[in-house]
Amino acid sequence: MPRGRRPTPARLKLLMGNPGMRPLTYPAPPSAGPGDAPEHLTAAQKVVFLELLARAPQGLLQPCDVFVIECIAVNTVIARKLADLIAKKGPLQKDRVHGGQERQAAWLKAYRNTVALLVRLYAAIGYTPAARSSIHLPPETGELTKEEREFQGLLG
Repeated sequence: MPRGRRPTPARLKLLMGNPGMRPLTYPAPPSAGPGDAPEHLTAAQKVVFLELLARAPQGLLQPCDVFVIECIAVNTVIARKLADLIAKKGPLQKDRVHGGQERQAAWLKAYRNTVALLVRLYAAIGYTPAARSSIHLPPETGELTKEEREFQGLLG
Protein backbone atom coordinates (compact mmCIF):
# COMPACT_ATOMS: atom_id res chain seq x y z
CA MET A 1 0.00 0.00 0.00
CA PRO A 2 1.55 3.32 -1.07
CA ARG A 3 2.19 5.95 1.52
CA GLY A 4 2.10 9.70 1.32
CA ARG A 5 0.75 11.93 -1.39
CA ARG A 6 0.08 10.83 -4.89
CA PRO A 7 2.73 12.15 -7.24
CA THR A 8 1.89 15.34 -9.10
CA PRO A 9 1.88 14.88 -12.89
CA ALA A 10 4.80 16.51 -14.74
CA ARG A 11 2.48 18.81 -16.72
CA LEU A 12 1.06 20.26 -13.47
CA LYS A 13 4.55 20.75 -12.07
CA LEU A 14 5.45 22.70 -15.20
CA LEU A 15 2.40 24.91 -14.75
CA MET A 16 3.41 25.56 -11.13
CA GLY A 17 6.98 26.36 -12.15
CA ASN A 18 8.49 23.12 -10.74
CA PRO A 19 8.71 24.41 -7.14
CA GLY A 20 10.85 21.48 -5.92
CA MET A 21 13.41 21.95 -8.71
CA ARG A 22 13.67 18.17 -9.05
CA PRO A 23 13.96 16.47 -12.43
CA LEU A 24 10.58 15.87 -13.99
CA THR A 25 9.49 12.39 -15.03
CA TYR A 26 7.38 12.33 -18.14
CA PRO A 27 5.09 9.46 -19.12
CA ALA A 28 6.32 7.16 -21.85
CA PRO A 29 5.33 8.23 -25.35
CA PRO A 30 2.30 6.38 -26.71
CA SER A 31 3.11 3.38 -28.87
CA ALA A 32 1.39 2.10 -31.96
CA GLY A 33 -0.93 -0.19 -29.99
CA PRO A 34 -1.47 -3.95 -30.07
CA GLY A 35 -2.17 -4.30 -33.80
CA ASP A 36 -4.44 -6.83 -35.49
CA ALA A 37 -6.15 -9.89 -34.01
CA PRO A 38 -3.97 -13.01 -33.84
CA GLU A 39 -4.64 -15.67 -36.47
CA HIS A 40 -5.37 -18.51 -34.03
CA LEU A 41 -8.54 -16.84 -32.67
CA THR A 42 -11.93 -17.93 -33.96
CA ALA A 43 -14.12 -15.51 -35.91
CA ALA A 44 -16.23 -14.64 -32.85
CA GLN A 45 -13.12 -14.11 -30.74
CA LYS A 46 -11.60 -11.84 -33.41
CA VAL A 47 -14.75 -9.72 -33.40
CA VAL A 48 -14.46 -9.26 -29.61
CA PHE A 49 -10.71 -8.57 -29.91
CA LEU A 50 -11.24 -5.83 -32.51
CA GLU A 51 -14.17 -4.39 -30.53
CA LEU A 52 -11.93 -4.06 -27.46
CA LEU A 53 -9.29 -2.27 -29.51
CA ALA A 54 -11.87 0.09 -31.00
CA ARG A 55 -13.29 1.05 -27.60
CA ALA A 56 -9.93 1.64 -25.91
CA PRO A 57 -8.91 5.26 -25.34
CA GLN A 58 -5.98 6.41 -27.46
CA GLY A 59 -2.69 5.51 -25.77
CA LEU A 60 -4.16 3.05 -23.25
CA LEU A 61 -3.13 -0.24 -24.85
CA GLN A 62 0.44 -1.24 -25.60
CA PRO A 63 1.77 -4.08 -27.78
CA CYS A 64 2.48 -6.12 -24.65
CA ASP A 65 -1.27 -6.13 -23.83
CA VAL A 66 -2.09 -8.49 -26.71
CA PHE A 67 -2.13 -11.60 -24.51
CA VAL A 68 -4.53 -10.05 -21.98
CA ILE A 69 -6.82 -8.86 -24.78
CA GLU A 70 -6.71 -12.38 -26.26
CA CYS A 71 -7.72 -13.84 -22.89
CA ILE A 72 -10.59 -11.35 -22.64
CA ALA A 73 -11.77 -12.17 -26.15
CA VAL A 74 -11.69 -15.94 -25.56
CA ASN A 75 -13.42 -15.73 -22.17
CA THR A 76 -16.04 -13.29 -23.45
CA VAL A 77 -17.06 -15.77 -26.14
CA ILE A 78 -17.14 -18.57 -23.54
CA ALA A 79 -19.26 -16.43 -21.18
CA ARG A 80 -21.73 -15.64 -23.96
CA LYS A 81 -22.09 -19.34 -24.83
CA LEU A 82 -22.61 -20.20 -21.16
CA ALA A 83 -25.21 -17.43 -20.81
CA ASP A 84 -27.09 -18.90 -23.78
CA LEU A 85 -26.91 -22.35 -22.15
CA ILE A 86 -28.30 -20.95 -18.87
CA ALA A 87 -31.13 -19.25 -20.77
CA LYS A 88 -31.89 -22.48 -22.62
CA LYS A 89 -31.57 -25.09 -19.83
CA GLY A 90 -31.97 -22.94 -16.72
CA PRO A 91 -29.70 -22.46 -13.68
CA LEU A 92 -30.73 -25.72 -11.99
CA GLN A 93 -30.32 -29.37 -12.92
CA LYS A 94 -31.61 -32.59 -11.40
CA ASP A 95 -29.13 -34.53 -9.31
CA ARG A 96 -29.05 -38.14 -10.46
CA VAL A 97 -27.34 -39.42 -7.31
CA HIS A 98 -29.60 -37.91 -4.64
CA GLY A 99 -33.06 -38.85 -5.84
CA GLY A 100 -33.51 -36.20 -8.51
CA GLN A 101 -33.21 -33.18 -6.25
CA GLU A 102 -32.49 -29.93 -8.01
CA ARG A 103 -29.09 -28.35 -7.54
CA GLN A 104 -27.05 -25.61 -9.12
CA ALA A 105 -26.06 -26.47 -12.65
CA ALA A 106 -22.38 -26.86 -13.46
CA TRP A 107 -22.68 -24.34 -16.31
CA LEU A 108 -23.88 -21.67 -13.86
CA LYS A 109 -20.73 -22.06 -11.76
CA ALA A 110 -18.60 -22.01 -14.91
CA TYR A 111 -20.35 -18.81 -16.02
CA ARG A 112 -19.74 -17.10 -12.66
CA ASN A 113 -16.08 -18.11 -12.68
CA THR A 114 -15.63 -16.86 -16.25
CA VAL A 115 -17.27 -13.52 -15.48
CA ALA A 116 -15.11 -13.12 -12.34
CA LEU A 117 -12.00 -13.76 -14.46
CA LEU A 118 -13.20 -11.23 -17.04
CA VAL A 119 -13.64 -8.57 -14.37
CA ARG A 120 -10.04 -9.13 -13.20
CA LEU A 121 -8.74 -9.04 -16.76
CA TYR A 122 -10.66 -5.86 -17.58
CA ALA A 123 -9.23 -4.22 -14.45
CA ALA A 124 -5.71 -5.32 -15.43
CA ILE A 125 -5.80 -3.29 -18.64
CA GLY A 126 -7.78 -0.31 -17.32
CA TYR A 127 -11.29 -1.02 -18.60
CA THR A 128 -13.06 -0.66 -15.23
CA PRO A 129 -13.91 2.70 -13.63
CA ALA A 130 -11.70 1.97 -10.62
CA ALA A 131 -8.74 1.03 -12.83
CA ARG A 132 -9.21 4.11 -15.05
CA SER A 133 -8.92 6.41 -12.05
CA SER A 134 -5.28 5.40 -11.59
CA ILE A 135 -4.36 5.67 -15.28
CA HIS A 136 -3.16 9.01 -16.60
CA LEU A 137 -3.62 9.33 -20.35
CA PRO A 138 -2.64 12.41 -22.32
CA PRO A 139 -5.60 14.47 -23.51
CA GLU A 140 -6.61 13.41 -27.02
CA THR A 141 -7.10 16.91 -28.38
CA GLY A 142 -4.11 18.57 -26.73
CA GLU A 143 -6.40 20.49 -24.38
CA LEU A 144 -5.60 20.95 -20.72
CA THR A 145 -7.23 18.68 -18.16
CA LYS A 146 -9.58 20.04 -15.49
CA GLU A 147 -6.80 20.10 -12.88
CA GLU A 148 -4.44 21.90 -15.26
CA ARG A 149 -7.05 24.54 -16.05
CA GLU A 150 -7.62 25.14 -12.32
CA PHE A 151 -3.88 25.55 -11.71
CA GLN A 152 -3.52 27.78 -14.73
CA GLY A 153 -6.30 30.00 -13.39
CA LEU A 154 -4.51 30.25 -10.03
CA LEU A 155 -1.19 31.17 -11.66
CA GLY A 156 -2.76 34.01 -13.65
